[in-house]
Amino acid sequence: MEEARANEARAREEMARVQAIVDTLALSLEPEDATAWAIGHGAALLRDHLHVERGWESAAENALAGTAAGAVVDDLDSAVDILRGAAQAQAGRLTLSITEGKNDDAVTAAREAELSTAFETVRPDKDAAVHALAVVRWSGTGSDLAGLLKQLLAGTALTVDLVTARLLVAAGAPRAVTMSGDVITACTATGGEATAAATLARQAAYQDASEPVSYTHLRAHE
Repeated sequence: MEEARANEARAREEMARVQAIVDTLALSLEPEDATAWAIGHGAALLRDHLHVERGWESAAENALAGTAAGAVVDDLDSAVDILRGAAQAQAGRLTLSITEGKNDDAVTAAREAELSTAFETVRPDKDAAVHALAVVRWSGTGSDLAGLLKQLLAGTALTVDLVTARLLVAAGAPRAVTMSGDVITACTATGGEATAAATLARQAAYQDASEPVSYTHLRAHE
């Protein structure tokens, strides 16, 4: 009996610890002021519609250049209306992604073909580099967000380091982005300091931490 009570107490303590982690992560994922204002006026959080393969969250967020933590709207008119409203409300600086923006399939295909050729030339280890569009996917059933992701990520390689990024770009990859935030193209190189790209990683951690809590709550009500 005493052992059962001790085990139950330990289980409660562990659940309280995990719940505290979940609550902290949930709080850290709350959108900032301007984005929160946009969400309340018809926009949606882009990250809620993304699925990123585990391990590539940081590189994917760097490749998305800040849009992963931002808001998304359906069309240009909606974007203009929200920007106008945000200015009037003094909500702060705001960046919106537009799902119905122009998407040139021929350009997307050409950039992806160039990236594939670079991969065939360099032959990086599968853990060292991936096509961004192979590990970042939309979670909805519509094609609008798919088109947006193609615009943002076509021809982009995600890599673990600068060495691999350099080899791929030298072999013809249009763009390579490292986990630490370096962005390399044939004409530009940006980096030198690790970025704080953590939204997608925190979201993945939140989902992982929430699973045992949800399971325990379900068992408790059976």
